[in-house]
Amino acid sequence: MGDSGYEEYVIYKSGDWGASWWDITTGLPTGYKSAIAASPLGPDFLYVGGAGGLFATKFPSVPGDLSGNRSLGLEDVIIVLQLSSGINLEFEGTLNIDINGDGRVGLAEAIYILKKIAEPN
Repeated sequence: MGDSGYEEYVIYKSGDWGASWWDITTGLPTGYKSAIAASPLGPDFLYVGGAGGLFATKFPSVPGDLSGNRSLGLEDVIIVLQLSSGINLEFEGTLNIDINGDGRVGLAEAIYILKKIAEPN
Protein backbone atom coordinates (compact mmCIF):
# COMPACT_ATOMS: atom_id res chain seq x y z
CA MET A 1 0.00 0.00 0.00
CA GLY A 2 1.11 3.52 -0.72
CA ASP A 3 1.11 6.62 1.47
CA SER A 4 -2.56 7.25 0.66
CA GLY A 5 -3.69 3.96 2.21
CA TYR A 6 -4.74 2.63 -1.19
CA GLU A 7 -3.04 -0.15 -3.05
CA GLU A 8 -0.55 1.20 -5.60
CA TYR A 9 -1.57 0.93 -9.22
CA VAL A 10 0.76 0.88 -12.20
CA ILE A 11 -0.17 2.39 -15.54
CA TYR A 12 1.20 0.73 -18.65
CA LYS A 13 1.39 1.92 -22.26
CA SER A 14 1.86 0.01 -25.49
CA GLY A 15 3.04 1.49 -28.76
CA ASP A 16 2.69 -1.71 -30.75
CA TRP A 17 -0.94 -2.67 -30.19
CA GLY A 18 -0.22 -4.73 -27.07
CA ALA A 19 2.78 -6.79 -28.18
CA SER A 20 4.91 -5.08 -25.52
CA TRP A 21 4.15 -2.76 -22.58
CA TRP A 22 6.12 -0.34 -20.39
CA ASP A 23 5.41 1.23 -17.03
CA ILE A 24 4.49 4.92 -17.39
CA THR A 25 3.66 5.50 -13.74
CA THR A 26 6.99 7.23 -13.01
CA GLY A 27 6.51 10.92 -12.32
CA LEU A 28 2.91 10.56 -11.24
CA PRO A 29 1.91 10.94 -7.59
CA THR A 30 1.51 7.71 -5.64
CA GLY A 31 -1.90 6.47 -4.62
CA TYR A 32 -5.16 5.39 -6.09
CA LYS A 33 -5.78 6.31 -9.73
CA SER A 34 -9.39 6.22 -10.85
CA ALA A 35 -9.39 7.86 -14.28
CA ILE A 36 -7.07 7.97 -17.28
CA ALA A 37 -7.62 10.00 -20.43
CA ALA A 38 -5.56 10.55 -23.56
CA SER A 39 -4.76 14.15 -24.35
CA PRO A 40 -5.55 15.77 -27.69
CA LEU A 41 -1.98 17.14 -27.55
CA GLY A 42 -0.61 13.83 -28.83
CA PRO A 43 0.30 10.27 -27.86
CA ASP A 44 2.98 11.39 -25.39
CA PHE A 45 0.48 13.24 -23.17
CA LEU A 46 -1.85 11.69 -20.60
CA TYR A 47 -4.26 12.91 -17.93
CA VAL A 48 -4.57 10.85 -14.73
CA GLY A 49 -7.07 11.46 -11.95
CA GLY A 50 -7.09 9.93 -8.50
CA ALA A 51 -7.23 10.49 -4.78
CA GLY A 52 -4.62 13.27 -5.00
CA GLY A 53 -6.29 15.24 -7.81
CA LEU A 54 -5.92 15.53 -11.57
CA PHE A 55 -2.47 15.36 -13.12
CA ALA A 56 -1.10 15.83 -16.63
CA THR A 57 2.10 14.16 -17.73
CA LYS A 58 4.28 14.05 -20.83
CA PHE A 59 6.38 11.01 -21.53
CA PRO A 60 9.83 11.50 -22.93
CA SER A 61 9.99 10.66 -26.60
CA VAL A 62 12.90 9.21 -28.53
CA PRO A 63 13.86 10.93 -31.80
CA GLY A 64 13.12 8.49 -34.62
CA ASP A 65 10.77 6.33 -32.54
CA LEU A 66 7.90 6.02 -34.99
CA SER A 67 6.57 2.78 -33.52
CA GLY A 68 5.87 4.51 -30.20
CA ASN A 69 7.68 1.96 -28.01
CA ARG A 70 10.24 4.46 -26.63
CA SER A 71 13.17 2.73 -28.32
CA LEU A 72 14.69 2.53 -31.79
CA GLY A 73 14.51 -0.63 -33.84
CA LEU A 74 14.18 -1.98 -37.35
CA GLU A 75 10.41 -1.40 -37.18
CA ASP A 76 11.15 2.35 -37.07
CA VAL A 77 13.39 2.09 -40.14
CA ILE A 78 10.64 0.21 -42.00
CA ILE A 79 8.09 2.90 -41.10
CA VAL A 80 10.46 5.65 -42.32
CA LEU A 81 11.01 3.83 -45.61
CA GLN A 82 7.28 3.25 -46.04
CA LEU A 83 6.50 6.90 -45.35
CA SER A 84 9.25 8.12 -47.69
CA SER A 85 7.94 5.87 -50.47
CA GLY A 86 4.47 7.37 -50.16
CA ILE A 87 2.72 4.54 -48.33
CA ASN A 88 0.02 5.99 -46.09
CA LEU A 89 0.22 4.55 -42.60
CA GLU A 90 -1.78 4.82 -39.41
CA PHE A 91 0.54 4.48 -36.46
CA GLU A 92 0.71 5.64 -32.85
CA GLY A 93 4.30 6.87 -32.96
CA THR A 94 5.63 10.15 -31.71
CA LEU A 95 6.07 13.30 -33.77
CA ASN A 96 9.88 12.99 -33.84
CA ILE A 97 9.97 12.01 -37.48
CA ASP A 98 12.05 14.72 -39.20
CA ILE A 99 15.43 14.08 -37.57
CA ASN A 100 17.54 16.44 -39.70
CA GLY A 101 14.95 19.24 -39.94
CA ASP A 102 14.70 19.32 -43.73
CA GLY A 103 10.91 19.02 -43.70
CA ARG A 104 10.91 15.54 -45.23
CA VAL A 105 11.04 11.93 -44.10
CA GLY A 106 13.60 9.96 -46.04
CA LEU A 107 16.91 8.19 -46.20
CA ALA A 108 18.59 10.53 -43.67
CA GLU A 109 16.11 9.46 -40.97
CA ALA A 110 16.53 5.77 -41.82
CA ILE A 111 20.34 6.08 -41.63
CA TYR A 112 20.11 7.96 -38.31
CA ILE A 113 17.98 5.20 -36.78
CA LEU A 114 20.27 2.45 -38.13
CA LYS A 115 23.33 4.21 -36.66
CA LYS A 116 21.61 4.54 -33.27
CA ILE A 117 20.64 0.86 -33.32
CA ALA A 118 24.25 -0.10 -34.12
CA GLU A 119 25.75 1.97 -31.25
CA PRO A 120 27.01 -0.11 -28.35
CA ASN A 121 24.97 0.31 -25.19
